[in-house]
Amino acid sequence: MYRSISGSFLEWKKNRDRKPLIIIGARQVGKTWSVREFAKNTYKSILEINFQDNVRARRYFSESHSIREILTYLEINHPEIELNEDTLIFFDEVQLCPELITSLKFFPENCKSDVICSGSMLGVMLHGISSFPVGYVETWTMQSMSFTEFAIANGIKQEFLDEAAAAVLKNEPVMDPIHERLNALFTAYIVCGGMPEAVNACVTQGIPAAVKVNRRLVHDYEMDIAHYADSKTKIKALECFQSLPLQLAKENKKFQYKLVKEGYNARYYDESLAWLKNAGLICQVHRLKKIEQPLELSKEMGIFKVYLFDTGLLTAQFSDSAISDILQNALGMYKGVIYENAAAQILNNKNYTCYYYEPNTSSEIDFIIDYKGEIVPIEVKGGLHTRSKSFSNFIRNHNSKYAFRFSMKNAGKSDDNVTRYLPYYAMEWIL
Repeated sequence: MYRSISGSFLEWKKNRDRKPLIIIGARQVGKTWSVREFAKNTYKSILEINFQDNVRARRYFSESHSIREILTYLEINHPEIELNEDTLIFFDEVQLCPELITSLKFFPENCKSDVICSGSMLGVMLHGISSFPVGYVETWTMQSMSFTEFAIANGIKQEFLDEAAAAVLKNEPVMDPIHERLNALFTAYIVCGGMPEAVNACVTQGIPAAVKVNRRLVHDYEMDIAHYADSKTKIKALECFQSLPLQLAKENKKFQYKLVKEGYNARYYDESLAWLKNAGLICQVHRLKKIEQPLELSKEMGIFKVYLFDTGLLTAQFSDSAISDILQNALGMYKGVIYENAAAQILNNKNYTCYYYEPNTSSEIDFIIDYKGEIVPIEVKGGLHTRSKSFSNFIRNHNSKYAFRFSMKNAGKSDDNVTRYLPYYAMEWIL
């Protein structure tokens, strides 16, 4: 399947001063597959060590060794592979050998081969490592598949995506046949999500098969939490993770500790939420006290929403009848949660720090971001409904230069050229 990270790999390879690369990302987002595909198409050979499967290597690299000892280990155990510029060294599941991370800074001067590392829950491990080689490595975060990648996997030609993107960027409507097809695919995307195994199941067997895969993946993540979190965190992190569908299904989506366990508070659960965030499993969106730059200084630390990093994993936790309603756009109580989670996922994947604003109990702006140096409101509306008094008031009261409203409607703009009305599928192109 097409993954856009392939182009980033090639740019990295072209850089004469490239450093060892560390790929962070939640489990099963396609890190290992993408590295192998890159190596297959770019290098003559790949020396891969998977520390999950290779117990002997895991034992060796769990101890500190000099770079000379490390390279000798690689050469003597893989005599068929020459460590030159035509070889990629790939350390997978490297979270099991954090000692190796410190040694990465010595590779460029002592070995001609390029080095890439990846692993599950790597974000948690790197967050706690005291000897991280700052300045000597490059770190990327890989997410689940974007809508564009999902559309290509479902047979949409690049030329149609390019045509739609060009129209949107010019504030023009997308041609109806393309718009209708992309709208339908986005509905499928919020059910299937972007986990590669689920996308493949969707393409080859249909949406029910994708939902089945996602339900298994949710269980796998729960097992990962129990395995990788420390003893005082794992139960609390698991409780927070399992509460997310309930947190998001209510009208007020602010994270409430009482929905995790009655009588408990932030002091008890904050460390567990931080663990889930470092693991790449959640997106946290804080509320703003006021609207002024810099936004970071106006966020309320104790008031926030929590979204799952992949909307398909959230949808999979709903009943089959609820999923059927979503596919028919009869969204009911799930109208807000599904599209808000998808927007949070896209904003997170585009590296935006986003917030929300609630000036009073009867009005709310779904997302606020810093866009082109301006404070920009984003409204996410279910279906074809696009009216929002609070959104219009915000634009007027804060003299917004840009505003985005996403729905199933085709692209357009307001008379004053401030608000852009955009289809959901265009969010990753615009931002």
